[in-house]
Amino acid sequence: MDCLSIRTWNLLGPRVLQNSSPTIEVAIQTALAHNPEIDAAAHQLEKAEAALRAARSEYIPDVGAFAQHIYQNGAPFLSRNNGAFGVHMTWTLFEFGKRRGQVNEQLAEITQAEENLARLRNRVRIDVEKAVRKLNRAENELDSARELVAATTEGRRVTGNQFEAGTANRSIFLDSEASMLSAQADLLRAEYDRSVAAADLARLVGTR
Repeated sequence: MDCLSIRTWNLLGPRVLQNSSPTIEVAIQTALAHNPEIDAAAHQLEKAEAALRAARSEYIPDVGAFAQHIYQNGAPFLSRNNGAFGVHMTWTLFEFGKRRGQVNEQLAEITQAEENLARLRNRVRIDVEKAVRKLNRAENELDSARELVAATTEGRRVTGNQFEAGTANRSIFLDSEASMLSAQADLLRAEYDRSVAAADLARLVGTR
């Protein structure tokens, strides 16, 4: 069963409660969007990609334009005012091995960052799937415990009336009362288990 009840999903906050039957995938996407480790890994990947762009930019030569004005009066056969303009380019020819090494190093860092990000996302997906299923089981057990409490309480009422009327002996009444108390204890455990499961899921999706 992949769907959570609305009362359970309220613990995950209004960002998730967008339809009447939220699914495991909704919880996973919410967890991925709010996980600090994934955010850090994504920033590390962005940093590695920026470093790769910087390393590749080293292959681009430095190009600049210039303009120059020259005044002279020492040679009468030359114009006194002379101008010059052009483009100059600076390019180091003998560092290709170094540049290639830098690029390869940044490519390796990107690969490592991508693998780390994928690993974290996969771990979050698995953890959330387990948490949702655990919460679903806790919900089912809680419903069963409530039904059992209702049934044993009614049984205790009936046997109590019979005992007072003298149609049932005391041992039957005491057995029914013990069954009711045991069911109430099971209900408390089921409520606790559900609260723990809901808190674990809320922590994973980042709403608590």
